[in-house]
Amino acid sequence: NRAMSYINLWDKNTRFFRPRREGVTTDGTPIYRSKAFNPQAWRLGFTEGNAWHYRFAPMYDGTGLAALFGGRAKMAAALDQLLATRVPSDLNTIRGGYPRVIHEMREAALLSPVFGEFAIGNQPAQHILHMYAHTTTPAKTQLWVQKALAKAFSSGMSNGFGYPGDEDNGQTSVWFVMNALGFYSAAPGYPEYTLTTPIFDRIDLSLEDGETVFTILIDDRQEGSPENYIETASLNGQNWATASLPYAAIQQGGTLRLKITSDAQHMSLSHPASLTASGAKPTYVGDLLNETNAPAAAKHLIDDNSRTKLAVTDPTQFSFASRQPVNFVSVTAADNLSLSPKRLTISCLRTSEMARELEFDLHFTAQRQTNLLFFKETLECDGVLFRFAQSSYEVAELEVRHLSW
Repeated sequence: NRAMSYINLWDKNTRFFRPRREGVTTDGTPIYRSKAFNPQAWRLGFTEGNAWHYRFAPMYDGTGLAALFGGRAKMAAALDQLLATRVPSDLNTIRGGYPRVIHEMREAALLSPVFGEFAIGNQPAQHILHMYAHTTTPAKTQLWVQKALAKAFSSGMSNGFGYPGDEDNGQTSVWFVMNALGFYSAAPGYPEYTLTTPIFDRIDLSLEDGETVFTILIDDRQEGSPENYIETASLNGQNWATASLPYAAIQQGGTLRLKITSDAQHMSLSHPASLTASGAKPTYVGDLLNETNAPAAAKHLIDDNSRTKLAVTDPTQFSFASRQPVNFVSVTAADNLSLSPKRLTISCLRTSEMARELEFDLHFTAQRQTNLLFFKETLECDGVLFRFAQSSYEVAELEVRHLSW
């Protein structure tokens, strides 16, 4: 559910993700979303990038992101627009919140004549080409990855050393190597890889046990063609219809056979996995605790800031305006572990009825760590009461939700 909170930053008017706070002035005053919006301006709520680079940020939910755009075809058009948008020649006009032009901006500008706003030289953008796999034109993942392998890493382009930007502990090399092998971890939270077109006709991957081998074979590569797409795939002799490869398949060993075509219209692989189901819209379940139902003394428990805390000895009660389904609670410890609670009793309060009580053991091993507490069943509550076992304790945050699982 927390991974789905990205929808709260989506600006439906511009169809970009925009921070609710873009920065602070020199005297520390927050700068909130301004009406004047330049998606090419760097920083302003974005780390080493701009709104273009972060427009396709939830790589783990391509289906949900496509729904925000209004469909897979519209997300494909947005990706096309990114690749066609050139970085201005005067970088000072887009340095945004940076006091000076940084090297990542220069590297992005060098690649822009070919790749537009696809700043492959820096990590926030390195998954973008693979987001085509979630659209109506999935073949463009393979088309543009082939272009990047051929041009972005050549010594005659970018910084002249064969890298399009920061190497950063091997990440940029990994981008090249994995895509050259034909698969890439576009969404690291998933145990699968997005398929691309390998640059080799045969690849043997020897696993660390020294015995298991996973082989990728290419059939019918279009020699001399600048465009090669996966028309069909088979895994260990069985038809493989998805544009992704599970890590488990590599672990078990076997053979992935790819039939290549130069016609993008013949590509038949389906979309990779997403948190949002196909045809559905992304949803986020908000916290039931808020300023309207929290006691005044408990404001730090609901401020979404784990650096604030509440040090109390009495039970804390939250009363809802109407009966709410509840099946999940999270408790975040403060910075003093010696005062972190060890046991919690949660009472589901019901008007004119006996409260339902649930008991949980809490285990905190680090400062500001969060414990997730799942109920065995959903309870209908008019409010909740938190009672911690010891006489005094410190808690940074409490959250109450009704989740689906």
